[in-house]
Amino acid sequence: MKVGFWNINNKNNSEMYDAVSLFAIHNNIDFLILVESNLDPDVLLSRLNKEHPKYFYYEPIVSTFTVLFTTFPPERLKEINDDDRITCKQYMSSLGSVINFIILHFPSKLFLRQMIRMHLFRKRKLLSILLKKELKISIQLSLVTSI
Repeated sequence: MKVGFWNINNKNNSEMYDAVSLFAIHNNIDFLILVESNLDPDVLLSRLNKEHPKYFYYEPIVSTFTVLFTTFPPERLKEINDDDRITCKQYMSSLGSVINFIILHFPSKLFLRQMIRMHLFRKRKLLSILLKKELKISIQLSLVTSI
């Protein structure tokens, strides 16, 4: 199994379509991961499948930073997580083994402060939700034990 990763850097021209499809086909790539891509997935898919139709495109659920093309049929790939910067997929091989793919795209240093603030905000929000649930559980437990 071969994995190809390419940061397109938001370039969108006919040369990029040719370069990406040539890269994937020439190297016999099974999982093609593109980040920062604004290439039209339908156009790229038709270029990938021009001679031998074998690639599938997976529509991202949340993430707009990662795009995935693969030679494996959709029923073999399971969605685990799809977030702003992290995408997790689980692949079931024909031999029955499971392979987890975690695709992580770090933000540019230009936006690092903004991303850190957003991450800290999410952590605080999650922590407050967990604390409220924990408090609720402990109150329920104390009521049960006191009865």
